[in-house]
Amino acid sequence: MAKLVYVAVGASETVGIGSEDPLNEAWPQVLFRKYLPLGTVLENFGIPGATAADALEREVPDAVGQSPALATVWLNVNDITRLVPVATYKQQLGDVVHRLRRGGATKVLVANTPPLDHLP
Repeated sequence: MAKLVYVAVGASETVGIGSEDPLNEAWPQVLFRKYLPLGTVLENFGIPGATAADALEREVPDAVGQSPALATVWLNVNDITRLVPVATYKQQLGDVVHRLRRGGATKVLVANTPPLDHLP
């Protein structure tokens, strides 16, 4: 039986920046360990500081190359802090999700913007 492949696309939160143990406490790791079947393969393509545009160029091609059954996307804070226009962000995030879906072969979960009241 083929193994389930899960890919994570995102920025600092995806690689666990801000946690005491990023390798084990990054949210894709927690999702992977707690909720996905034994034998699932996780490939984390997150890049600290990535925007949706960065993910399209540097994360999505490799993620799609894994032929994932599941993908998660958390990209927004860096786009907000860099003042990316909403229309641009919307288009780029839509492109990320569209490419990851692979014509419906991949389920894609998209995280929402967290409370930003502690950001500079």
